[in-house]
Formats: sequence, C-alpha cells, structure tokens
Amino acid sequence: MDAEVCMRLIPFVSALLLPACGASEDSKAEFANTNPSIEIVSPDDGTNMISGQAVRFLAFVSDAESDASMLTVSWSSDVDGDLERVEATEDGDASIEQDDLSLGAHRISAWVTDPDGGEATASILLNVYDPGEPPAVVLTAPLEGDVGVAGMPFDVAAEVIDDDDELTDLDVRFRLFEEDQLIGEPCEGEVDVDSIGRCTLTADDPGTFRVVVTVTDPAGNTATDVLEEFNVLPEDEHDGDLDGFTELEGDCDDTDDGIHPDAPELPDGIDNNCDGSIDEGTDNVDDDDDGFTELDGDCDDGEGSTHPGAFEYLDEVDNDCDGVIDEGTEAYDDDGDCACEGTDDVTVCTGSISTSCDVDALTTGDCDDADEDLHPRAVELCDEVDNDCDGLIDADDPDTDGDSDSYSVCGGDDCDDADPDVFPDADEVCNGVDDDCDDTVDEDDALDAETWYFDSDGDGWGSDTTTTACSVPSSHVGVSGDCNDSDDSIHPGATEVCDPDDIDEDCSRSADGADASGKTTWYLDTDGDGYPISTMTIFACDPWGSYIAATTDWDCDDSRSWVNPGEAEVCDFFDTDEDCDGEVNEPGAEDGTFYFRDLDRDGFGDASHMEMLCESGDLPDYDSLDNSDCCDYSDEVNTDATEYKTIETICGGYDWNCDGEETKHWTHKGSCSSWTCSTSTGWRYSDEPDCGDYDDWLYDCDLGLGSCSKDYSAKTQECR
Repeated sequence: MDAEVCMRLIPFVSALLLPACGASEDSKAEFANTNPSIEIVSPDDGTNMISGQAVRFLAFVSDAESDASMLTVSWSSDVDGDLERVEATEDGDASIEQDDLSLGAHRISAWVTDPDGGEATASILLNVYDPGEPPAVVLTAPLEGDVGVAGMPFDVAAEVIDDDDELTDLDVRFRLFEEDQLIGEPCEGEVDVDSIGRCTLTADDPGTFRVVVTVTDPAGNTATDVLEEFNVLPEDEHDGDLDGFTELEGDCDDTDDGIHPDAPELPDGIDNNCDGSIDEGTDNVDDDDDGFTELDGDCDDGEGSTHPGAFEYLDEVDNDCDGVIDEGTEAYDDDGDCACEGTDDVTVCTGSISTSCDVDALTTGDCDDADEDLHPRAVELCDEVDNDCDGLIDADDPDTDGDSDSYSVCGGDDCDDADPDVFPDADEVCNGVDDDCDDTVDEDDALDAETWYFDSDGDGWGSDTTTTACSVPSSHVGVSGDCNDSDDSIHPGATEVCDPDDIDEDCSRSADGADASGKTTWYLDTDGDGYPISTMTIFACDPWGSYIAATTDWDCDDSRSWVNPGEAEVCDFFDTDEDCDGEVNEPGAEDGTFYFRDLDRDGFGDASHMEMLCESGDLPDYDSLDNSDCCDYSDEVNTDATEYKTIETICGGYDWNCDGEETKHWTHKGSCSSWTCSTSTGWRYSDEPDCGDYDDWLYDCDLGLGSCSKDYSAKTQECR
C-alpha cells in the first residue's frame, strides 16, 4: 500500500491493522516528536528582590527536532498571572524583564512549546519585599577641631536612627583613611540604649585623616557620615592634659594639668613649675635660713631675724611670730585694759592684747600692765588698791561717792554709788534695781507692781484668779477673758472650728457660726439618688435639707433618681442619658442587640468583633446579625463563596467559603482508555498537589502508531 495513503488512514483504523500498511518499526520512530527542555538560569531559585527593582528572567531552552529560535516561552506568576510570551534566540535564550511585580512570594513559571505541540515547564521561587526606609547616622566623636595622638587609640562614636529596624540589628562600622588608603582595621560599634554606637581606632603615625562611619540595616540600606579632617599629632607635640603646654614647650608631666612652666609651686614634693626645683617658695622650705619654715611657724620666711622665739622689739613688727606686735613693750597694752605704761618718749600706745580696744583711743599711764582691772579709766573700789592709777585709795578718793548721794561705797551702805536714786530707805519700784539696798529687787509691793491673771492651760489668756508683781509670775498672763482655762485651744481670738460637739472655741458665746473655720461646701441632691448637682451649693459646717457631700461624678438630671452616673445606660425611645456621660443609647447599653462587624460589606459579620447596640450602625461597620465570616477583610470570602481559587485569602489559607476546611477542586488522577484512547482528565500522579501548588495535568490522549500518547500541561490546584 502507498505509504502516503497509509499515513492518512492512521487516524481511522485500528492500531492492529497498521502493519498491513507496510510501515516498519524504523518508520514509526522517524515520526515521533520529543518534548523540548527548559531550565531557568536566572535569577536563582529563592532569590529576594526589592519592590520596584527591575529583574531579568532568563531561561535556556532546546529541542531535538527544532531550532531553538522556533521555540516559544511563556512566563507567568502565580500572583500576578501571565507576564510575557517571547520567542527564544538561536542560542536558546528566552528572557524578559519585569519591574512591577507585586509584594510577596511568587512562583515564576516558564512554559516552552515546540512547533509540533511538545512542551515542558520549569519554575523558581522569588520573593519581592519592601526594604523600608534607610537608617540615618551622625558622627558625634571625634568632632571638628578634635585631635588624636599617634599610636594611642581614640574614641569614635555616632548616633544612629532607624524607624524600621531594631537598633541592635544595625551594623555600625568606623574606618580611618589617609587620602584614599584605609588605615588599620575597621571597628564595629555596638549601639547602646542612647542610640550611640562606640568603639576605638588607632593611627600609628601622625598626619591628617578622614573618619568615616557607615550604618547598614538588615535590608542592606546604608547611611554614612564623614569627618574630613582629623589631625593626629606626635606624642611630644600633643597637650595631653590640656594645660596649654606640650612636652616640647617645657611641660615636665603632660598627664597632669597642674604641672607646667606657669603653674604655681605647691608644697607637695613635686616640681610643679618644671624649673628643676621642688617646693621652693612654699611652706615646706626655710627660704631665709633662720631654722624655721612657714610650717614651723615662721611668719616672714624672707627675714632671718623674724621667727618663733625671736626677741620682740618696739618696731611694729611681729618679731617672734606669735601673732602680736610689740607685746611686752611700754607702748603695748599687755593686760587688755586699753592702756599701756608709756614713758616720756612713749606718749601713745601702739597695740593691745584685747581686740575690743581701739588703738587710736588707747591711753598711757597704766600703773600695772599685768592687771586689766587697774588702769586710768577704772572705777575706784574699796579694796585698798589704787584702781584708777590716780595715787588715791578707797575713801580718800572722791570717786568712791560717785553719785553724790552722801553715801560712799566704801562706807558699806550705798549699794550703787553710780545712781543717786539708789540708797538705803529709797522707794522700791519695778526697774530691776535694788532701790532701797535691802538685797531684794522689785518686791511684789513695789509702787508700780502690776496685776497678773492665772493661765492654767498656757494659751496666753488668763482666768479671774489674779496676783500682783513687777514681772509676770509663772503660769500668769497680762490679759483675762478665757472661758475655759483647762483647754489651750479655747480662748478669745482663737479660730472657731466646725466640730461635732459645737464647742465655742473663741469664747464668743456661739459655736460653729458664720466665722467658723473648716466649713464644707455641700451640694443639692433633690432626687435623693446620692449624686448631687454641682451648681446648687451651701457653705456651712453641717449640711441641711437635701444637701449632701460632693462626689466625684455629678448628676445630670436631679429630678429623676434613676438618672445619675451610677446607672447603666439603657436603649430607650426617649433617648435618655441614664449614666450622665453625655451620650445616649451608646454602644454597650442594656436591652440592645448584638451586631457583628462587617468591614468588607459582604453581609457576613466577624464573630470576634461583636458589640451590643441600640440600633444597627451605631458603631461604624457594626450592622450584621450574621457572625459566619472567617475573613472580614475580603468580600470574596464568606459562606456564599462557591468559586475555587489558586491563591490564598488575604487572611491566609484557602478556606474561601468559611466552612472550616480547605477543599481541593481536583482530586482524581487522569487516565487514557487502553482500547479507544479516550481521555479522562486528571493529575499525572495519584497524589494531587496541595492548594496553590501545581503539577502535571493530563488533558488529552492521542491515538498514535500502535499506542496512545498522553499530553500534559502544568496546572495549579484550586481550593475553596
């Protein structure tokens, strides 16, 4: 039979008759078509990429029967759907570029077909993410003008800011450059609770360097700050203690700012001023070689004749360093009576042992400069001594009757020879003086003795019990009028106080009156519900009528006892504000209805968001009586949903109809009839793929030369 005719009959005759057409096994193989191959070579499986960033997808394809340029490649995403269809190049490359992929995880599939219907697929996973905002960084140490020392570590620090990431997840690195050359190793700064990263860098040689800090977040975003000029000095040119002198400028200790050429020398065993001498000019050194230092008491270490133990001269100098000048000389008051001996040549006194003596008023003529009671200004006493240095003693001295009252102090009768009103038989008056010289002062029968009142409770107000005396006796006062002398809080002038016993504290013969202290503001509670109104008050010690004490909450309707802040809000027709919170029939009011939130407006509410409302919609979106919605963020997810889908709901999972299960759409395996080659579509393998996953799907069985060929395509499992 003609071969061409035989080929045309193949679709219509049984495979058992094919040998009659004269076809050999070799001729069968000549017409067999193999599927092409495909491999996605870029990007790698599992690649992460930033949203909006362009990505080039590249696949390599080949086919045994066709040139690569005759192959067609279709690209798709299980999130964004079909992407682009391209023809492969002669080298077998098939690429597309995308920059608008949605956020999230994508399965990118490439499906190649040859001219004879052969096909193959390949796929990779790709994650598109939002990297967030980059961090910020500010170098805080060193700053402009700071300097370092060669070979010595210096502190570096920077403040970092990142609103997207934990500060502990940031990588903070400090580097040191000389021109474009990195100096040493970078250091990593650990960020502390004050958002500051710190570490140290070291420049071994002096010079001008650039300090750079870079912070990188987990998404790879970076920020940088730079100090362009940081000077590092040789150690001997650096003023390490900041005292204004370097070692080259004569600083003999550059670690102590109290030691330098301009420093004052101190008595500390150290050469403070770097002149090679220690403690010169201080209290530790005997500068005048008199055997005494200032620490030994030398009051003038520049004069050898002045030191402790030296002879005191009349030269207005403290020769013996005892703090006194010219003591022991005729011009000095040695007994402190403001008078010195004096001589024909010494007519004025130069000083006194007493600081109370005025040098300009000191007088000469002291007849005993060792006794402060004997001097020209002393009062003559009856002691057989010339007290006033006038050469006269006791009664021979007119000064013994100083008040000219005819009673001499030396006679033994006048008890005050300076007061002519004080003498024996004088009238006693209240003046603190023994006027009649009877050895008693201010007797109770003095001419001007006063009346005093007994004050038992010590409140300053006396009772009716009296006594007379020059001065106030114990437990007596000068005023009377106390109405209760056993209680010191009760007396005239006391503050009247609100008290439960109605005590008359101020002795005004009335208690808890208008002048009482401690009065309280009372508030009107007409309806007697325990909640007053704030606008009607009285100010008194005690309440009366319907007035009660203040509360933390106020009645908004004092005519109805069932309206106050302690009542529960109730759904009512008259819109009454039962709980006085300024709102009526608010959510949560009693006698309301439970409504469920319906954000996606699909008529089905979310059981986890329930409110008792007086009316539907009293809260936004709370207007559904149904609580069966399992994902209230999508109106495609509810109990009425019937469509199977290959993608997850916005809430996660594939339960689109809220029945609590993820029901797969296709669960059967495909097959071809062994006799008629008829098609029963289904999965290639017995294990159907999970929701959203894809696998080979048998969609056609073709009767071929003595066998039945199977056609598969990639298919994604749908669920609801």
